[in-house]
Amino acid sequence: MPVPAAQRPCGVCGSEKTPMGFETQIVWEFQPAEFFLVEERRETRACRACQGEVVTAPGSPTPQEGGRPGPGLLAQLVTAKVRDAIPLYRQSQIYARSGITLAPSTLGDWVTLAAEIMEPLYHQARDDTLGCYLVSTDDTGLPVLDRDHPRGVKRGHLWTYVGDQDVVAFCDDTPDWKGAHPQAVLAAFRGRVTQGDGYAGLDAYFARPGAPMRAGCMDHCRRRFVVALEAHDARAAVPVALFKQLYAVERAAREAGDDLDALRARRQGHSRPLLERLHTVIAGLAPQVTPKSPLGKAATYAINQWPTLTVFLDDPRVPISNAHVERQQRRTALGRKNYLFAGSDEGAKRLAVLMTVVVNCELAGLDTFGYLRDVIGKIAAGWPNARRAELLPRLGLAHQPREQQ
Repeated sequence: MPVPAAQRPCGVCGSEKTPMGFETQIVWEFQPAEFFLVEERRETRACRACQGEVVTAPGSPTPQEGGRPGPGLLAQLVTAKVRDAIPLYRQSQIYARSGITLAPSTLGDWVTLAAEIMEPLYHQARDDTLGCYLVSTDDTGLPVLDRDHPRGVKRGHLWTYVGDQDVVAFCDDTPDWKGAHPQAVLAAFRGRVTQGDGYAGLDAYFARPGAPMRAGCMDHCRRRFVVALEAHDARAAVPVALFKQLYAVERAAREAGDDLDALRARRQGHSRPLLERLHTVIAGLAPQVTPKSPLGKAATYAINQWPTLTVFLDDPRVPISNAHVERQQRRTALGRKNYLFAGSDEGAKRLAVLMTVVVNCELAGLDTFGYLRDVIGKIAAGWPNARRAELLPRLGLAHQPREQQ
């Protein structure tokens, strides 16, 4: 940008000022995403000699035969709905501002198509997770429309299963909170340790012969004492302080980059004495508190779960808590506030499929949109099901750009 003519003469001598360089100004701007149509002209040939055979060149593969959504559009719909929790009706409104009219029902059909395309990867992720040494699991509520329910909506649940501390994961929907559902899933678990929050619905699973080791979640225990302290019960202060020291040991291990042997040694030398003191303090509190008080509930939970809470001491492959699973469930919690519910049990199953893909993208640090666009295109082009494992985020697309946090 040139200096205005009125400012070029020197105010002292009147000579024209000589250019001496530039100053740079950088401004971030934004342009909404654009829709565009890709038109292919496929050559047609006929035999003029006999007026016989006519052939047309094959077109590029598409996710849906005769359908209009391309891989990029399907990837955008899933990324916005599942990763960013933007309801389809809001996406429809956003697209309308760009001059594109797409009804929410049409977008819903296309999200269904995306789930059908990605289902083989869901099954692969599920099988891989259940083959890990450790599987950690937790659930969160997911309302589901149900015409037969008195209120028209029932409380379903979305379970997240994470293998070997963020290596691979899958999600599973259940119509209620009965233990039979996660028990059926974990019946196929081939590893050694299952971690959770002490959910009673899995008691029968762990009671069977040959069951995996049951590891607990220190976060679920700690929170109960924090609640008691926030309720102004000063007796919870000592346990809370000891929990803080336990987590400081884990943080120091991460910062030092401990390998498994070093982590085991650190836990034995630092965490074990802290846990022994914590157990002594809680055991002393238990007879003094009202069972139904916040501190009483915290003490009861800790004593009942104590054998599971100490598993991490001797097994460095087991994390101190289930927090890594809970982080993945925040997305579902945000969805509850935005799109409110799944439209049906089938809709909840599709959400679990797509959530599985999104969670694995996050674990691998991949850009969700870029990954989905690439994989949907590959599957539409006839990627063999026998090689579906190659498409999982942690294996197949490490070249993709990482998520911008």
